[in-house]
Formats: sequence, C-alpha cells, structure tokens
Amino acid sequence: MASELRVNLNRVQEDIRHLRAWRKAWDERCQVAIQTAQALAETVRAVPGREFAEAVAAGQQRWRRVGERVEALAQTLEQALARLEAAFREAASLLPAEFLRGIQLPTLPLAIGPDGQRLSSQFDVRIPIESIRWDWIGFIDTLGVSEQEKQRLKAKIQALSSEVDIGYNLACGWVALSMALSRQTQTPIPVQAVIGKALSAHPEFRMRVIRNLTEDLRLNRSPEANASAGMFVEQIEKDKYVDRALVTTSPEDLIAVAREFEVEAERFWTPQGDRQPEWVWEHLKARMERGEDVIALVNSTGSNYREGPIPNRVPGTDLRFSDGDVRESLPPGGRLRPWQESGVPHWVAINRLEERDGQRFVVVNNPFNNRAERYRWEDFLEAIDEQVRDDPQWWFVSIRRKER
Repeated sequence: MASELRVNLNRVQEDIRHLRAWRKAWDERCQVAIQTAQALAETVRAVPGREFAEAVAAGQQRWRRVGERVEALAQTLEQALARLEAAFREAASLLPAEFLRGIQLPTLPLAIGPDGQRLSSQFDVRIPIESIRWDWIGFIDTLGVSEQEKQRLKAKIQALSSEVDIGYNLACGWVALSMALSRQTQTPIPVQAVIGKALSAHPEFRMRVIRNLTEDLRLNRSPEANASAGMFVEQIEKDKYVDRALVTTSPEDLIAVAREFEVEAERFWTPQGDRQPEWVWEHLKARMERGEDVIALVNSTGSNYREGPIPNRVPGTDLRFSDGDVRESLPPGGRLRPWQESGVPHWVAINRLEERDGQRFVVVNNPFNNRAERYRWEDFLEAIDEQVRDDPQWWFVSIRRKER
C-alpha cells in the first residue's frame, strides 16, 4: 500500500528548540537536587545523611544520561534536516540549468486546520458558538423588531449546535493572514487560531460576525456549519441583500489582528499597476526579498456552482496553473478575474514572483480552494480589486517579523 511522507520543517525545528529547552531545565533541576542533597548531608552528619548523599551521587549519573539522550535526539533531528536539505540540493543539481532558471521555491505555506493538516478550502473555517452566543443574544435586544421576533431569534441561537459558518466573505482574509503569519513566525498557525484572536481582540470584527449571522437567521438561512460554498453564495445572490459593511474584512482588520501575533503589519501604497507595472513589480519583489509577505485584495469568481472543473494550465504556456496538483483539471471556484467583470472582493497572499522566457507570473496562495495558483502578471494586475484602485495609487498589506 502506498504511503505518503510529510515533513513539516517548522514543526521539527520547533521540536528541537523544545528538546533543548527541556534539557536545560532538566540540568538545572538536577543541580538543585545535588545541592540540596549536599546541604542535607552536611546538616545530618549521621549515617542517614551520608546514605542520602550517596544515593543522590549514584542517581546523578542516570540523570546526566537522560539529559545527554535528549541532546542526542535534538542533534539527530538537526542532522536529519541537514541531510534532507542536502538531498534536495543534490536532486536539484541533476536537473538541467535551463529548467531551474527563473524558478523560486515556494515561500508561503498553505493554510492548516487545528489538527495541523491542510484545509481543503476557506469554507472549512468555523466559529465556536459558545465564544459568541451570549453576545449574540444580547445583540438581538438592540434590534428594532418586535418582542415576538426577538424571542424567535433568541430561541434559534439557543438551539444552535457547537459551530457556525463564518460567512463566505469573512473567511478569506484570515486564511491569507494565517499563511503569512506561519511564515513570519516560523511556526504553523492554524486559521482557527487567527479567527479566535480576531473574535477576542477585535470587537468590530466580532460584532460584524454577529450582525452577519443575525441576517442569516432573519432570512431563515441556516448559519449551521454545513452550507456548501456554491449553494451559500447562490442563496445570497438570490436574496439580493448583500451589505458590504457586513460581509467584508478590511485591511485595518487584518493589520489589527496580525499585530496580536507580535509581527509588524502595514498598508503600503504603489503607483497604479496598470500604468506603471514595472515599478509595482520591482517594489513587490524588493519587499518579498526583504522577507516580507504581501496580502492583496483582488476580484474573483464568487463561487463554484456556475462552472465545471478548470484546466490546470496557464493559457498559452506549458506551465501549470497549480504546481501542487498533477491533475489536468482542478475544482473550480475563487479564480482571479478582471475587476470590471462580475465577482467578489477576495483576499489572497502572494507566494512568489516568477520570470520565465521573457514573461512574468505571480503565484498566489488562494484561500478559496487553499491552493497555490499561477497567473500572468498582467492578469494579476487586472484582477486587483476596485477598492484598491485609489487614484493615483494602489495599496497592499505587508506582514513582517519584528526587528530584534
């Protein structure tokens, strides 16, 4: 039976740090025990005191061996990582130079769930109902509706199970942010941890979620965590009720929550990319080469219910649309499209910039299907969302680790 090897480098490095920290604490406690034994032996100079000191001395050798074994394990893991890197470099050296030219290794991890496994899409994200239930019930009392309607809504909230959907337009920004945070902190950060921080540390976002969920209840849409992406968006489009003040996540939202993870975050501006594409390319490239991660607001297809599987090819090239999948066709939904066309605002994280055969490409980590996708540079610029096109400049969000 075929098996799949998965190595989470960040997690292994974190385990090595934990082992070394444990070994240090172990050695310190052993030293305290030895000093205590010596003090007791000096205090109790009779036979019991000497026997206690001798027992501690005998155990000292065993304690030291425990610490040495922990250190040996840490060293073994380090050697394994070094050999793994060497193996990849050796494999790369066997490839023709023209194949490697212009290729950069992926820099941004895809989003993970609480179990550390890759999410299938942004629609896997859930909100624990107990974290907002009582605030939600309290919000119902502020509505300008009849008392009978308030009691109906409260009863629905009380009857909800353990989780609710976050809302289709409130997830992508936090998924993109979790990707950037995982790289910047060098620690895998699940999307749920980012959502939890947003709910606890960002009252405006918390209230926006509650208002969204209330609209679902009032329109008799189930907020339970069981709605598919396509069906949910289709229902919203039929209802014609979308209020962007309710369903969007702003750059300020992302920046405020990012700082809770002790990283630097800012919104930065560039000239208009459709007028000065070279300037924008060089500026984004420089920021990424400095180790920053960039999150962009783009226009995308709003759901997957209107289209079938899509080709895994960049039109007019031999390149894959998604290198992470060897299939010739991929599940639809969430693809970038020109902002003049129909679609929805959508957050993506820029994975890397590529130059191949005189053409430029942008690889983005797209939260919709939680996959890396390749677009022509020109197509990416056309997809930059209308909200970003603040004449005479555009804006992006930057995430970077703090200077130490």
